Amino acid sequence: MKKILALVILVLSFVGCSSLQKNREQVNLKGKEFVLTSMYPEAGITLGFEGDRFYGFSGVNRYFGQYKVQGDNGIAIENPAGTKMAGPSDLMKKEDTYMSNIVQAEKIELKEGVLTIYTKNGGKLQFKQTK
Repeated sequence: MKKILALVILVLSFVGCSSLQKNREQVNLKGKEFVLTSMYPEAGITLGFEGDRFYGFSGVNRYFGQYKVQGDNGIAIENPAGTKMAGPSDLMKKEDTYMSNIVQAEKIELKEGVLTIYTKNGGKLQFKQTK
């Protein structure tokens, strides 16, 4: 009797865990645009997603590339590139700092219009959804 009860508990725990996994949805970024709010809000840094591509304005230049959402909250930034225009030195420094962080993106979270990107180097970027 104890063995049957233990088996029933074990089966129910697996069923419960698998239903939780099924209820979790992959973050959908397609067609969404955001503005960076956690650092340099005066620079107007943006990030948008369309299909498997990302794009944005980094303070002076435009940037773009490909991305992949992996699992429930992983993200990989691939083939980043951008324009090479010069601008005021303070904005160029902010742009460099932002770009060195965004290419290190590894985890994302989207809640109530706020996108949070966690980076491999321990950074955290927060964006507010605009579209």
